[in-house]
Amino acid sequence: MSQLLQKLSITAVGKREKLLNVVKNPVTRYLPVGAWKIGLSFSADKSVNLFDYVAKSSDDEPLVCGWCHGPWKDRQGIH
Repeated sequence: MSQLLQKLSITAVGKREKLLNVVKNPVTRYLPVGAWKIGLSFSADKSVNLFDYVAKSSDDEPLVCGWCHGPWKDRQGIH
């Protein structure tokens, strides 16, 4: 985790392969077209069962989940 905070990426041990990289906002430009974008938050007005919600998607659609931080109304393009 300290490597991620200091270098903004995590590389594999003994290799130069990047396993995780921090990207600039908006992150939607890095995601596939048509991907479901789901934001998770403790302060959301509505509570849903995530398993039921994801079950509605088809196997052909990419699915991206993230933990939202800050005011929910400012999030665009997130279901």
